[in-house]
Order: sequence, then C-alpha cells, then structure tokens
Amino acid sequence: MLEDLCAEGFKMADRRQGLDLAHCLLIMRQVAMFHAASVVLHDKDPQSMAIYDQSFLSDPAIREVFRNIISGMYYRSQVSLLTVDNQIS
Repeated sequence: MLEDLCAEGFKMADRRQGLDLAHCLLIMRQVAMFHAASVVLHDKDPQSMAIYDQSFLSDPAIREVFRNIISGMYYRSQVSLLTVDNQIS
C-alpha cells in the first residue's frame, strides 16, 4: 500500500506535458539507487542471485543478437545524453 501524498501537498504532473530536466534527473537517480541495491545484495549474499544464473540469454546465439541490439541502444543513448549535456552546459 502506498501513502496518498496529496495530503502533503504533492500533485501529479500533467503526463501529457512530460517532465522537466530536474525531475527526470531526480527519477534517474532513484532508479539508479534501486538497481544498485541488487549489487549490494549480491555483495552481501552472492547466493541470493543464483536463480538468475540461467535465462534464455544463456544461449550463445540469442546472446549475440541481444548484444548487438543493446550495443545500438547504448550508442544512441550516449549520443542523446551528449546532446542534452551540450544544451544545458
């Protein structure tokens, strides 16, 4: 269950307008912290991640296809970040 933050004065942003850069950066930091929690969990208890050792990406042919897809996505995201960085610098 989540707390209703309206009582604290918070309101939802208009989803049709999107978020400004400050709010996007705030969200990205929180998402990064969420993902970093799995690294901390693995450091404290490596066996906790054992269930993730095998997946459909364990197949070398599938892994190569996804490696190419992700490489392209990574490259495009870096270009986008550089563009945003140049706009705010």
